[in-house]
Amino acid sequence: MGENGKLRVAAIGVGSLGRHHARNYAELAAEGRVEMIGVCDSSAETAAQIGSSHGCDHFTDWHDLLGKVDAVSIATPTETHCEIACAFLESGVNVACGKADRTYA
Repeated sequence: MGENGKLRVAAIGVGSLGRHHARNYAELAAEGRVEMIGVCDSSAETAAQIGSSHGCDHFTDWHDLLGKVDAVSIATPTETHCEIACAFLESGVNVACGKADRTYA
């Protein structure tokens, strides 16, 4: 928890789906329910744009959020989920991680 006693949150991967996570966190922060630490995306432009629109910090490397958050949502490409989620879980961080359905021929 932050010094203010609020859950510190971040959205990792703020493309088409993750930007909704960021918006939801920003709404919760505006209500005083959480502290939005930031957003993270491998695209510096996307991270800066979404961070700016929600008035929070932005990151391009998810490692920079370790030790700064209590909970994250992960909306990155599926093949990156395990590495990112495991790192945060091993640090005692709560993780919400989506899984996109795929159809295989």
